[in-house]
Amino acid sequence: RRDNLILTAAKLMVIRDPRFSLEHDYDLRIANVTPRDAGEYVCQIADISTQDQVHKVTVLAPPVIHSSIASGQLTARKGGSVTLTCTATGNPAVLFRPEDG
Repeated sequence: RRDNLILTAAKLMVIRDPRFSLEHDYDLRIANVTPRDAGEYVCQIADISTQDQVHKVTVLAPPVIHSSIASGQLTARKGGSVTLTCTATGNPAVLFRPEDG
């Protein structure tokens, strides 16, 4: 299960996402992983006592930078101020640093 959503029951797939499948009876396989697949997945065996095994999935994704300025160049007057906006997504997190280091 993931986020209280049951994905499989015994050897049956409950989730209707073709990217998810069972291999070797009880191994969950996720094809074409996306950042939305990140999170904790719980394998639960219920017999006399309930046993859980938690797997944490982290999805690495290349950065995507969204610039508000097409050219990437700004002009400012001496003593004035300038705002550099950088909206970026990706994992690991994107860092903003000066060009010279």
